[in-house]
Amino acid sequence: MKPKKQTLDVRSISRFAIGAGAALGLVAATAGVSQAHTDVELRGGYYSDVDEGFIGGGLLTSMGSGWDFNPNLEWVLVENADYLTVNGDVHYDFTRDSSAPAVWAGGGVALLHTETDGPRSVSDTDLGMNLFGGIGAKHGSVRPFFQVKGTLSDESETSLALGLRF
Repeated sequence: MKPKKQTLDVRSISRFAIGAGAALGLVAATAGVSQAHTDVELRGGYYSDVDEGFIGGGLLTSMGSGWDFNPNLEWVLVENADYLTVNGDVHYDFTRDSSAPAVWAGGGVALLHTETDGPRSVSDTDLGMNLFGGIGAKHGSVRPFFQVKGTLSDESETSLALGLRF
């Protein structure tokens, strides 16, 4: 399904906010229990298959020994449809113990949900796998990053993301 560019409306924003808040709250609570250091991130970028932008957010929690858990949500801005991905990503930071920028690669599970609006609404939920790599700043209260991701599923996708971690 290749939905068209979406204009922001209250219904879509509300659904996204509720879903994002619930997922991030659950992950934050889990991370808090383990007392791990957790950063919040905001991201935006481009999905190549639908030729549209996205906005999203996530958490970054150190799992130790160079490994990070990075659950995130991405809301692709398409017209007359909802397109949301929920990702459970894990990556390895190759430069954890150096002063060089963070360089990582990883993978994870992706849940992709699309639903067209209108009287003939069509809904599709697909399970996929993410493979990605990125580079970003390690130090400071605001740390920019760049990531390239491929999602393998029935509707495979490639995305580019720019983000900030806090």
